[in-house]
Amino acid sequence: MSSRINKTILLSYLFLFLSQAMVSVNIVASKSIIDKIPVFLLLEMRFIFATFFLLVTVATKPKMLKSLKELSQTDWILLFLQGVTAGFLFNVFLYTGLHYTSASVASVIASTLPALIALLSYFVLKEKLSKNKYLSIFFAVLGVVVINAAKPFDNSNNLFGDFIILIALLPEATYYILVKLRTIKIPITLQSCILNCINMALLLPLAIATTDKSTLQAIQLKEWGVIAIIGMASALFFSFWSKGCKNVSGANCALMTATMPISTIIIAMIFLGESLMWVQWLGVTCIIGAIIISTRSRS
Repeated sequence: MSSRINKTILLSYLFLFLSQAMVSVNIVASKSIIDKIPVFLLLEMRFIFATFFLLVTVATKPKMLKSLKELSQTDWILLFLQGVTAGFLFNVFLYTGLHYTSASVASVIASTLPALIALLSYFVLKEKLSKNKYLSIFFAVLGVVVINAAKPFDNSNNLFGDFIILIALLPEATYYILVKLRTIKIPITLQSCILNCINMALLLPLAIATTDKSTLQAIQLKEWGVIAIIGMASALFFSFWSKGCKNVSGANCALMTATMPISTIIIAMIFLGESLMWVQWLGVTCIIGAIIISTRSRS
């Protein structure tokens, strides 16, 4: 029995890691085309592709749509809030902040996300934090800071941009808490489809307002391919995170967000040919150590 439970928990951690890997795919893929496509158009096309992929899956399973009848008004409100926080608000604030500050500084600020989620778990979900949890959160944040602080900084930093990036973390952390707050009893694929539809609808007016016909015509086939990859990653993120967090505490889920820089490094090394400094390897070791400490403590 305990062996089956351990396998379930390990699988949950794998799904959480994969969800952060999908965030990394978005970062690396978006980096290659962000200068060629307006931000709101890029985000809108990302969610259009994500919705398309998920609708194709849902269409093959007619019984899945029938489960919509089981959703209460509270469920719909919660789904809307999840879509607004993780998709719309987080991305709008993030990309706005990046206009005024460097990506390196933004990464360092984002390294506080595990601690922020853990604090919200404590106050909102009433999850008690053991000494091991405090220690693991400390090492997770330290590891991410070390990874990002080792990168070269430029002189374009701006306090306004830094503040906007910090604000972006609030809706992101809120999403992680909302998922743990209440279990929505519909298939995860359908739930992910709804979230992406919400983001697609919210971003549509902004995309139309900032895009003209010539911009669309200038997008090349290769760039459409990258957008499709980003869309698929967006679709999988919601699915992976929802599956993973079912059997893992909010504090441990918070720790798994610290694996995002690790997966970003791996993907960047493979596809962008980037190398890793020894100091960054130290940061990776801190994050892995934090996860090991956390899994040894009881939720």
